[in-house]
Amino acid sequence: MRSAAADLRRPDRGLRFFEGDGGPPPGLAVGGGRLALVEEAAAVRQSLVALLSTRPGERVMRPDYGCDLDALAFAPMGPTTFMLARLVVGRAIERFEPRAQVVAVEARAAAEAPERLELVVEYAVRGRGDADTLRLEVLTRPDEPVPGSGPEPAAGAP
Repeated sequence: MRSAAADLRRPDRGLRFFEGDGGPPPGLAVGGGRLALVEEAAAVRQSLVALLSTRPGERVMRPDYGCDLDALAFAPMGPTTFMLARLVVGRAIERFEPRAQVVAVEARAAAEAPERLELVVEYAVRGRGDADTLRLEVLTRPDEPVPGSGPEPAAGAP
C-alpha cells in the first residue's frame, strides 16, 4: 500500500482545493483523515490557480514563488497595464509550472466592470495536449482611459 506522501510526490497529482459552498470536496473523508487527490490536467490547473493567486514572498521556503499581480492593483487601466499583466503571468507560468505551456495570455478591461483587469490564460498540458483556459480578475484604478471604451473627446478640446 502506497502512502499519501508518496502520492503527493508524483508530479501529476496534487491536493484538491476546497470550492463552492466551503464544504469538503467529494472524496475527502474528514473523519478518516484521507485527502482527495486530483490528477493530470486537473492537478496542473490547480497548480496554476495556486501560482497566480500567490504573492512573491508569501511562501517562507520559496520567497520568489508566485505571480506579482498585486503590483498592478493600483496601476491605471490601459495598454501598459495590459502588457505588464501578460508579461507577469506568462513569466510566472514559464518559471514555476513546467507542466503547462502557455498558448496565450489576454489582458483587457472586464466588460461588466471596467475597473477590473480581466486575464484569460490559455494553456496546454505538456505531453498530453489537454488545452484549458483560466480566467481571473484584478481590481485596478480606472484613471487611464481604455482605447475604444468610452466617449471620444470633442475635436479641439484640451
